[in-house]
Amino acid sequence: MSLIDQFFFLDTDAGLAYCGDDEELYGEILREYVDANHLDKLNTLFAEENWPDYQICIHAVKSSSKTIGAFELYEHAMALEHACKESDLEYIKLNHADVMDEYAHMVSNIKSAFEEE
Repeated sequence: MSLIDQFFFLDTDAGLAYCGDDEELYGEILREYVDANHLDKLNTLFAEENWPDYQICIHAVKSSSKTIGAFELYEHAMALEHACKESDLEYIKLNHADVMDEYAHMVSNIKSAFEEE
């Protein structure tokens, strides 16, 4: 099984396209995605209601999720980022936990796929 086959839960064609179809580079970016895990920081910023820094951090999750081909997570992170820009605190408070669960699940799935190598 190739590295790409292990990431069936991602749009690997899109992820590879962002990496110039370089499978090794794509693997490195996936590892960086796991290493950069912003979950704790986002939860802290949320608890502190530090919306400017939350917006910056969720932007990083949004962008990196798009790059690896995690488009559903990308869309959800983009919605949180937009809510920050619009000061829609109700939306953020209603959706933060679900998006964080989705993000944690994505990081876990990527880690597990690498462990199967």
